[in-house]
Amino acid sequence: MITTVVGRIVDCLPIQSGISKANGKEWKAQQYTITLDDEQEDVLCFQVFGEEKIATYDLYRGKKVAVTLEIECKEWNGKWVTNLSCKQCWVIPNKPEQKKEAEKPKVTSNEFDYN
Repeated sequence: MITTVVGRIVDCLPIQSGISKANGKEWKAQQYTITLDDEQEDVLCFQVFGEEKIATYDLYRGKKVAVTLEIECKEWNGKWVTNLSCKQCWVIPNKPEQKKEAEKPKVTSNEFDYN
């Protein structure tokens, strides 16, 4: 199952690394927690896999993002584990503060003489 969530990064856990048993290549992954609202009631932990994706997404605490997650549940050592893997991530820009329209100078009819 795939879903997209929008929220703010709460924490960045240390990068994990290892060597693949299948091909002997090194791998890297990093987990992040994201809150789905400002009250931090709904928090998810997801994983970004691959050194290039970790560097490209450049996630840090406080960054507002939209994350497309693949949700996968599997049995491991007699327990069920749910993994949330990041498939795509993009930054949600902060809304610029609305500036009050500057007051235009008042013009009276006698300020300009067109004659």
